[in-house]
Amino acid sequence: MRILHIDETFHPLFGYHCNPLAKFQSLAGNEVFVIAPEAKYIYPVYREFGETGDNQQAEDEEYISLTNVKIIRVKGKGYISGRLVYDMRLLSEAIDQINPDVIMVHCVETLTAMRVMKKYRNKYPMVFDSHMLSMATKNRFHALYEWGYKKCVTKIVKEEKYTVILTQNDDYVIKHLGIPKNQTVFGSFGTDTDLFCPDNGRKRAFLRENGLPDDTFVIVSTGKLSESKNGKLFASSIKEKFDTKRDVAIVIVADFTGEYEKEVKQILDTSENKLFYYGVQRYTDLPWFYQIADVTVFPKQCSMSFYDAQSCGSPVISEKGHVNEERNSHGNGFCFEPGSSQDLREVLNRMMSLSSEELLTMRKNSRNFILESYSYTTIAKQYTDLMEEAIVRFNSKQL
Repeated sequence: MRILHIDETFHPLFGYHCNPLAKFQSLAGNEVFVIAPEAKYIYPVYREFGETGDNQQAEDEEYISLTNVKIIRVKGKGYISGRLVYDMRLLSEAIDQINPDVIMVHCVETLTAMRVMKKYRNKYPMVFDSHMLSMATKNRFHALYEWGYKKCVTKIVKEEKYTVILTQNDDYVIKHLGIPKNQTVFGSFGTDTDLFCPDNGRKRAFLRENGLPDDTFVIVSTGKLSESKNGKLFASSIKEKFDTKRDVAIVIVADFTGEYEKEVKQILDTSENKLFYYGVQRYTDLPWFYQIADVTVFPKQCSMSFYDAQSCGSPVISEKGHVNEERNSHGNGFCFEPGSSQDLREVLNRMMSLSSEELLTMRKNSRNFILESYSYTTIAKQYTDLMEEAIVRFNSKQL
């Protein structure tokens, strides 16, 4: 099957949804293409991680050689409310040149999805997904946008019976966009379980290299420690020495470029615990950090990194909320009260008090939780099956 993904957030070095999904669909024998923006219009979130797009061609070539997925770069015109506006003429030329059996447009709520849906509803079978959460609808014009979407776009979704895959267990597209529930399917994010896998030798090597005892408890934090990620909460929770006889090592993977991040760094530098700093890492280098972790902490907005950490056998601590509480309900992690550095600290103390056998059980639970439901081998097949259903539905309409 010739599959086309259109994803304005795709990047070969970041493990966001389309990256592993396209890879595993290709490994399963499909011919897979990804249309994504050229370097000038790289997704703004990546710029926050220090990615400029300067090495885009080399990065694309490396990904292509490893996965056999073809990447087509298309010029954009700019961003509106964090969403890319493609040059539609060039986007259409790329789509028609590929001539796919099926198109998957990522993020049904975007302008790109709307334009592709309108132009190609009678030419190609299509499937869509959504990464949105109801709690993320903060744009002051969201009510007007949702009204217009229901009037113009939801109508097409209903008429064409498009499937919308919900990557979050949230009713945003149903409640806010009016898409019928029976046209939605939950298809979670996941992880590349071959890349993100346990390796106990990594932690032993890390401890030896840094002269730390074998029973040292290692806390890991990856990603931005910005205001939106509540970096100060995390920094405050680890400021004082922990009430344990074990040595504690805290590994922080982050850059401290903005004013808020610099303030976080000042708090961290006063910590009574041993801290190890690393700059923002490539996606393919992240497994090492989760492999050395006894626990990985996400002080706020825990998304795909949760699956990567768990796949490496690292239990997770994240803030309470229905999504995180469900994720951590399998003997694989804990939740703390949102906004409470004291409660986060107490949860960390609770983990440090666990026996080595209890920690090992949590590690096994974490890995098994991912293998059972969140491996991209399984997820890619689920998506491919939905694409095949879309082709059958489209062909029946043409008769």
